[in-house]
Amino acid sequence: MENREEDEKLGCYWLTEVPKPEYNVFSPWKSAFTQSRAISILLRAWQITKEEKYLNTCKKALVPFTYDINEGGVTAYLKKDKPFYEEYVASEPTMVVACPAFVFFGLYDFIRAVPQNVDIQSHKLACKILNNGIEAYINWLPKFDLGYWVNYNYCKMSNFPQNNPCSIGYLRLLIVEMKILYKLSNRKEFLHFAQRFESYDKIPNILRMYFVKYKALKKLNRL
Repeated sequence: MENREEDEKLGCYWLTEVPKPEYNVFSPWKSAFTQSRAISILLRAWQITKEEKYLNTCKKALVPFTYDINEGGVTAYLKKDKPFYEEYVASEPTMVVACPAFVFFGLYDFIRAVPQNVDIQSHKLACKILNNGIEAYINWLPKFDLGYWVNYNYCKMSNFPQNNPCSIGYLRLLIVEMKILYKLSNRKEFLHFAQRFESYDKIPNILRMYFVKYKALKKLNRL
């Protein structure tokens, strides 16, 4: 709570002070991932203590999702009505593949804990952010599919490698996320992606991934 920033337009948000040179980010940055984790934690604080300050902060934490990264928000719009919730907010979209799923978990928490009879306006806003995000995510996921592995992100900055495959652990995390999203949303597309990504977890594909990952890290000067 003490580390939050508040703005009349952008609501409530948190800043991370760790530089991300691969995205040309050297000053404190916002994150949709951070917003969603804060929402989940503060909702539980509200449920345990009944103190309204926690709920009020959660409501304000929804606001950055309604603004583009160029407007101070945490959402990238590369296509009309196709929002992508950004883990690393930079001057251009960075599009980390697992971030939207984490955001959805936080939004599901909000919708569960804050029904319409508690706050109809905030409940509807959370539903809108969630539903728009899920529709867009399903459309974006094929862009990350390498046919043998999954790209960590879909970043089109000039200094960024075209292919930057995720690690083995990250792939397995993404598979779990897809399975959870299928159970929460009943969208069969998530089950399809879970099964497809799971089929990539084989030694020949892992070796191929390491070769491409090495080249990506070299280009990013991280080796």
